[in-house]
Amino acid sequence: MNKLRAISLSLVAACLATAAPVHAGNSSPSVFETLPASEPPKKGWEFGFQMYGWASDIGGHADIAGTRQEIDFPISDILDHLDMTVMVTALAKKDRFTFLADYIYLKMSGDQFLSGPLFGYKKTALRMHLLNLIGTYRIWENHCAFIELGGGARYLGNEVEVHLNSGIAAPRYLRIKTDSWNAVGAIRAGYDFNEKWGIRGYFDIGGGDADITWLANLALHYKIRENTSLVLGYRYLFFDISQGTNGIELDVSGPYLGAAFNF
Repeated sequence: MNKLRAISLSLVAACLATAAPVHAGNSSPSVFETLPASEPPKKGWEFGFQMYGWASDIGGHADIAGTRQEIDFPISDILDHLDMTVMVTALAKKDRFTFLADYIYLKMSGDQFLSGPLFGYKKTALRMHLLNLIGTYRIWENHCAFIELGGGARYLGNEVEVHLNSGIAAPRYLRIKTDSWNAVGAIRAGYDFNEKWGIRGYFDIGGGDADITWLANLALHYKIRENTSLVLGYRYLFFDISQGTNGIELDVSGPYLGAAFNF
């Protein structure tokens, strides 16, 4: 009897040692989310796409031929100033590597009445192109959080036009256009509260053609379907570009709302 019991216990132990672990569910996480540390990275590429609207507040100034012009498009008047906007983000992920491309186009304009004997009316128009090309490597993760480090390049294309008019002085037209490429270092991190809710953060800083540029982003993600999430966040962008007597310094900040898809 003791011998039979010993054989039975040995068989049970062998079965437990060789049994494959069972995972509940078969859902695959979005590339905008972290992989649980208990699961091996997926083979092959994963892709994601995000569209969003950014309610941004724009402030700063442009130095045009030695003349400083203030730029102010407050978020409270965003619908009055916004002429056109396009904002998209694409991600590609393989194992611990993530590649991100982020594009923003903003076209804004506004009128302002000025006091003084020379000018009584000013119209300002701003066009901004932003393209981020970033690559990161996941240096740490656990079952609900991750940290990635990397870097890449940012393109900033800006054009500012100022029309000054009054009944006394002759109308004036001022214009500045800048194109700059900049190298940036980046950090990206995330934390999942549960299967539905998660938070993502991003920060980069660098320079090149610009004296300095940096971008910070914090977003809350809510998964509504297997491959679809709602995103609510806040983004801040700053850059300072000097080109001789010309230059432009802007900070663009505000909340955004979007949808993320993975496939």
